[in-house]
Amino acid sequence: MLGIQLQREATEITHLDTDHQSYEPSHQKRMRLPRLVWNGVLLFVTAWAAVWIPYRLAFAPREIPLSGSLDGILTLVWVADLALCLFAPVFAGDRSSLVVGKIDRRMRSTITSSWRWLFDLLAIVPWGRVTGLPVLDLLRLVKLVRLESMLRMRHRGNVLRRTLFRLGIFSFWLALLVHWLALGWAAHEVAVSAWVADGAYIKALYWCITTLTTVGYGDITPITEAGMLYSMLVMVLGVGVYGYVIGNVANVLSKIDTVKATYQSSLDRLAGFFRYRNIPVSLQHRVFDYYDHLYEKRIWYDESTVLADLPPSIRQELSFILRRDLVTKVPFLQEATQALIRDLCSKLRPEVYTPRDIIFQAGSQGRHMFFIGHGFVDIIADDDETLLERLGEGDFFGEIALLHVRPRSATARAVGYCDLYVLDRESFEQVIGRYPDFAAYVRDVAETRYPRTVRYRRN
Repeated sequence: MLGIQLQREATEITHLDTDHQSYEPSHQKRMRLPRLVWNGVLLFVTAWAAVWIPYRLAFAPREIPLSGSLDGILTLVWVADLALCLFAPVFAGDRSSLVVGKIDRRMRSTITSSWRWLFDLLAIVPWGRVTGLPVLDLLRLVKLVRLESMLRMRHRGNVLRRTLFRLGIFSFWLALLVHWLALGWAAHEVAVSAWVADGAYIKALYWCITTLTTVGYGDITPITEAGMLYSMLVMVLGVGVYGYVIGNVANVLSKIDTVKATYQSSLDRLAGFFRYRNIPVSLQHRVFDYYDHLYEKRIWYDESTVLADLPPSIRQELSFILRRDLVTKVPFLQEATQALIRDLCSKLRPEVYTPRDIIFQAGSQGRHMFFIGHGFVDIIADDDETLLERLGEGDFFGEIALLHVRPRSATARAVGYCDLYVLDRESFEQVIGRYPDFAAYVRDVAETRYPRTVRYRRN
């Protein structure tokens, strides 16, 4: 037992060091809120700069802001962001350089040598104040490259959330493009016509939207050759933007719920098959109810298929996270090491049972144990009437089948739809065969806690 305990502690200490793709969950959880707050501040400040700097140049091209202006806030925030990226990548959201809560120096070198730091430095310097040329402040907008990469990194989650997030990003960039084009037209009109600066932006915004959407009422027209060239450029751009907007919005809306589309397509195929083969109506209803259960529980995509598409290291890590709470509840597995639990979790096979399905019958040969992910299971005596126990989510049964080869002493029946994980005796023996100390411990448990003469004990 001492050897098992020492092995378990050593595995827990060294596991993350041996797996370069694993990170310390507690550290991530601790830094999640500050990182989200900082990213929110950075996104707001960068978006504000993208709006304000061009606006100031359009209507006050020769004005250089004082040292106490809002430009100072930009500099302070972006200096802090660069420092966090270089010296605290965990806080800044760069998890690629985190291994067991420590900064990998080689990864830090990669970050500092990448092209991103050049954009950060260009954005930090207040070029208008340094050179006396306010137009050079446009160089600070290269920070938008970092903004775009941050938005792309957060482009994850379920289908609906990811789609809505994409739609939000697209709307932001479209609004920013309209803003910039309107400022270009306003600056030109203020310089060459009788427009006054106070109302020029609204007029320019109106002209820009009507032109981009290919409406073009003609109430605002260019009067110079430069204005005509600018108008033609916006018109050509408007044709592309219009087509891009329509295509992307349609694409986004079509992908809002791909699971529902897959579900409906499968039901249509099944209905046609049932009609062709004259399947009994009662059986059809059972099949359709089963698919309804899969759709409502959002497990339409088979868990085994999803895991099979992943690399072995990620597949084992994900299986461990999904199933470890179930496995560690088994009494004779509570002394197992983390490595052994990981191996067992990867051997579990998901199965779905419909209402009143018999999972196993009393008297049948037992070679599997079961873990309940969702639903309820009744354990019934061999007279098929007496209810011995009702098990629910997180419970397990049939574990004696892993320790002894013998007939089942009770019947297990699904109450409703049940999502179970199954572990067979062959896989169990294969796993513990790699851990001789634990295998010997299991044999002792089999003879002492689970004697062969036991009448019923969730077997």
